[in-house]
Amino acid sequence: MNDKRPKERDVAMVFQSYALYPHLSVFDNLALRLRTRRLTFAQRLPRVGRAWPGRAGIEKAIRSEIQQAASMLDIAHLLRSKPGQLSGGQCECVALGRAMVRHPAVFLMDEPLSN
Repeated sequence: MNDKRPKERDVAMVFQSYALYPHLSVFDNLALRLRTRRLTFAQRLPRVGRAWPGRAGIEKAIRSEIQQAASMLDIAHLLRSKPGQLSGGQCECVALGRAMVRHPAVFLMDEPLSN
């Protein structure tokens, strides 16, 4: 792994402190990495990107994957909530879900289930 760039390692990290973005909803926290990897820079632009060709199909696929992961973790009812509104256990599930939706080869967990 030392010879590979971090982007090429296909490793997902779940931090003990959850590392959730407080200004984003649970859905957006889960979708952030998928959007970063799948959408082009132009498709991610706030106003112009929404009309960019192909974005709707990619967003639909991302939404489907988020719903599936949220159902597995029993957090589907929390997708519109912000991290500040969640309990410690719910934040753990969101952090784990954020790693799961990437479908990595390896998970690294820094005591994510301590609470």
